[in-house]
Amino acid sequence: VLLLGAGGAARGVLVPLLEAGPSSVTIANRTESKAQALVQLLAEERRRAVAGCGFGAPAGKSFDLVINATSAGLTDTPLPLPSGLVAANSLAYDMVYGRETAFLRALGPDRPTALRASNFVVVRSHGRAYPVGTTPEEVGTTSEERRAARRA
Repeated sequence: VLLLGAGGAARGVLVPLLEAGPSSVTIANRTESKAQALVQLLAEERRRAVAGCGFGAPAGKSFDLVINATSAGLTDTPLPLPSGLVAANSLAYDMVYGRETAFLRALGPDRPTALRASNFVVVRSHGRAYPVGTTPEEVGTTSEERRAARRA
């Protein structure tokens, strides 16, 4: 997973994202030190592979999921990202909803699936974020408990 941005929106989605159990998360930000600071903040609480870098550092890598949590979509400003970050069979999501942003347009005509806000809504309850489809009975449970219950 590649998470673009290290501000409030990124912080808000990061813990639920890590609870979903990705093998790794890379936080890329215009200012690398802010991405590194967010990684350090999580290092004490989480034992997952989380790395921080500047926007140019992931060059040559591709990700299964790219989430744009920057404010660039609010002003429709293109992000200075290397090409190829999002493979054709990957998912891209811009947290700015209601319109196609420069981030999504930059993916090109053969772009991967672009998730819209209506497909990826989370409900906040009990101080946690839950994906759409979480039943009332599951509120207050951990992601591991929800997965185990669904397998049973």
